Amino acid sequence: MGPLALHCSQAHADRQSEIDNCEPSELATWADGKDGPAKNRSLVFAYSGGGSSQFKDDQVRAMIKRAALAWEACGLEIRVGGEVESLFRLGSRRVIVKWADKSLAAVAHADLGRDLLLLNPQVFLQLQDLRGAEVATKSLQMTISHEMGHFLGMRAHSRRCVDVMSYYTSPTGEKCSLRDPSQFGRFVEYRHDLPTACDIARCRALNPPR
Repeated sequence: MGPLALHCSQAHADRQSEIDNCEPSELATWADGKDGPAKNRSLVFAYSGGGSSQFKDDQVRAMIKRAALAWEACGLEIRVGGEVESLFRLGSRRVIVKWADKSLAAVAHADLGRDLLLLNPQVFLQLQDLRGAEVATKSLQMTISHEMGHFLGMRAHSRRCVDVMSYYTSPTGEKCSLRDPSQFGRFVEYRHDLPTACDIARCRALNPPR
């Protein structure tokens, strides 16, 4: 293994360490939203299907399930179902995950008032054209995980670059933080596609066991 390969291997190990570990000082967020507990401790994310020429329904549903399983470490009950089926207990909150029409300007949107998790199909098609199918797929997984986190009470965005709830810059232009700032440009997407240790710690703090 040459010096370049060793350096890349170390960079991935360093990033993985950030994903798996969280220091109390790393729980800071941007002042772009007000956190609070989830509206309901039992949630079902129901995928409506259709709306994307790029991703098959089974593929998207698997991503939703992967995100839900990872977020369950927060201590909330999170399930995945169909748009019509009623597999959740009385009192559960159902969030519909669907592809938006052309009026959605953002990559995605967590509509907390209407319990809708909206995804913009055009953004992921453009991303695939620019960077390939693998990057587009990982970006969709990250986006689903990120928007799901908003329904769990995380309204503000994390300052850590690696967190799935991160934004790389604050509303005022400040850059997100890394333990080793030199690593940022070595990854197409530094942000993890599933909740990190800090994402889970933050969610638990907002939703303590009753």
